[in-house]
Amino acid sequence: MRVSALSAILLGAVATAVCTSPDNPAAQALLVDSVDEPNPPAANALFLSCESLVVVVGPALGGLLLFTGEPAVGLAINAGRSLSPCCSACC
Repeated sequence: MRVSALSAILLGAVATAVCTSPDNPAAQALLVDSVDEPNPPAANALFLSCESLVVVVGPALGGLLLFTGEPAVGLAINAGRSLSPCCSACC
């Protein structure tokens, strides 16, 4: 059976979504556990601000990378970013 490029991309996207979906709930639970009592609103605001910044800056950096270089470089950087939590969890 031959897998087309689109099928491979979709399969990779589904695998990434399945593996990274527990990340946000776990981060918010750890945030509540690791911040002292008077500071949770400020810590939550900082956490959500960082997430919002990533949503804006990430695609801009990706577009700049695609504009200036090869698409394979962008995909390699994204794969490394996606796999880094897995590598740190295993070590």
